[in-house]
Amino acid sequence: MQESVQQGPVSAEVARPLPRTVIVSPFSPLRDGTAKYADQLVASLQEQRPVLPIGLPGSATSVVRRLDGGLRPLRLLVLTARGDELWLMWHPQYFISGRAWSRIGSYLSLGIVLRARHGGINVQVADMPFVPAARPPRSAVRRAEEMARRWFWRSAARLVFHSEWEREQIFSRFGPLPATVEMVVHGSSYRPYVEVSQAEARRRLGLHPTPTLFLCIGFIGHAKGFDRALEAFARVQPTDAELHLVGSVPYETDDAHRYVEALRQRVAEVPGAHLKVAWVDDEEFDLWVQAADVVLAPYRVAASSGVIGRAKIHGRRVIASRVGGLPEQLGEGDAVVGGDAELAEAMASVAPPLTTRAQR
Repeated sequence: MQESVQQGPVSAEVARPLPRTVIVSPFSPLRDGTAKYADQLVASLQEQRPVLPIGLPGSATSVVRRLDGGLRPLRLLVLTARGDELWLMWHPQYFISGRAWSRIGSYLSLGIVLRARHGGINVQVADMPFVPAARPPRSAVRRAEEMARRWFWRSAARLVFHSEWEREQIFSRFGPLPATVEMVVHGSSYRPYVEVSQAEARRRLGLHPTPTLFLCIGFIGHAKGFDRALEAFARVQPTDAELHLVGSVPYETDDAHRYVEALRQRVAEVPGAHLKVAWVDDEEFDLWVQAADVVLAPYRVAASSGVIGRAKIHGRRVIASRVGGLPEQLGEGDAVVGGDAELAEAMASVAPPLTTRAQR
């Protein structure tokens, strides 16, 4: 006997598929801070909706396209559908390249794409400044590029910032914009790659179990201020403490290698200081953070910091420079420093030198 089932109308709300979110960004295995951010953002969003990551060259995503320069950004109109929510992880070097005509074409193309799709711009780095030219022909070209740039920024339906500092940078640069502004805590989509105790993290990394451990980790370069951390540690000369400088060189340049070599020589002169120059994968990165007592972010220039974001999800204290939006990422127990002397003082408050202890 066959059972008869009456078929009723299907709810349009149930039948309608969820909108797809498209993230355009560098992704792993590219050694790029935004790539790490985008990896975790996609993983977080995929728990709620369909996500299409479109990777820039070097990414390991299923769709990879070069989108910088000229009309290349228009490829996004072919790769996406009208109902998609399209997000650009914005750094000008990802999308803008070449001579003036190529840069102008890029801004105009990106403006067309954002007007044809829902979504917006997730700001990682503010745009390039306008630099007037003295000679009339070049001056006219630069003004044309600035007009294209401003037209692009007026195209976004939504702008995502990770700090008030970032928001102020864009609005002071371009004036009032029609986009809806959203503030997102940098690191809100981060998830631990590994979670162990501090003792276990130190054991896995082959570290001593007892010293106070200061950690400066990430891409090594002058802007990141690894040398500032090293000199502050040398100035404090704390007892029963170590400073570990860990990371890789993002760009293979003579200046970068000279900077690392100078660090290497100085580390050899500072007791308790250690330098590891190597690419650190996700799990090892988290192990270093969990092994630390204090994570240092003595940056000279920064908008925000993924390192601070990872330190916060593991509950580590942070000492950071008063630059960009870094102070807004900090919380109770953290310290903001304005210069080298303040950095040394903040480190000494965690691990005072022997002479200070003897006076107590």
